[in-house]
Amino acid sequence: MPSTLSTLRLPRLPTFSGFPNHYRYGSSYSTALTIASATLLTVVGILCAPAAYRDYKKFISYGPGGPPRNVLGWLAISLLAPLQREMLDTAVYDQDIEELGEERTWLKDEDLPLRKGPRPEVGTHAAPQRQLTQTPGKEVQEALIKEFLEIQFNNQNLLNIAPSNLERHTPALFISEVAPRPNPLITSSTRGEVAHVHGTAEHSVHVILSPVDSKKVIEAGWGQRHSLSGSTFLRKLVGKKRALYIPNEYILIYAPRDEEEIKVVINIVKAAVAFGAGVSTNEIN
Repeated sequence: MPSTLSTLRLPRLPTFSGFPNHYRYGSSYSTALTIASATLLTVVGILCAPAAYRDYKKFISYGPGGPPRNVLGWLAISLLAPLQREMLDTAVYDQDIEELGEERTWLKDEDLPLRKGPRPEVGTHAAPQRQLTQTPGKEVQEALIKEFLEIQFNNQNLLNIAPSNLERHTPALFISEVAPRPNPLITSSTRGEVAHVHGTAEHSVHVILSPVDSKKVIEAGWGQRHSLSGSTFLRKLVGKKRALYIPNEYILIYAPRDEEEIKVVINIVKAAVAFGAGVSTNEIN
């Protein structure tokens, strides 16, 4: 008579895809965790969507600029937010004066009076950098563009004019290769671009000044740094030949509000040109 044990048949445990049964239960746990995580992310996305949409609309409101004016451009600029820096700090220029060995100024005190009133509000996105308040009327905008272009016309031995490398949608002043002493800070950072007006927007201006003049302009209330100035992240990421470098001396000059302020802004642009070309301001017409 066969033993009870030999005739007892235990039920076979089911398997899943050839793996022991305990992996099956682990897979179920993992699936449940994935579903829970996805649900949580969906809820967070729904809660954050209104804020993200408002931020995107603000980015679009700046008008055409350097980054693409679409969702991809907005996402790219949003990812750069952790790299942004304080824009009114001038201590960095004391260090640059020492490192560059450049203590000269191209701005006379009489050419740079204190700016009246508070600073305008500037957008929170790194690019395009835009002034949001205290914007001038059309007549002042047209007068600024006219005088800006005349600088190149009157100094063709020093300057070329071409679409901006940084803004793309507006003309910019470039230091000519035949200028007496093209400044290496400019030729190596923005490929010769020294100034442009935001002609598709509020008509603020970007310039590259000497360290001393950068400090002067910010302390006199006429401008502020670019929030990515001094950052070498993009250059390290994609290489020197492809990425532009924004030096600490890349300054946003607030849009002029009247004819007197146009004169000051043009004085600042001429100081940038003289610094970039390696000449004195007396040689700029």
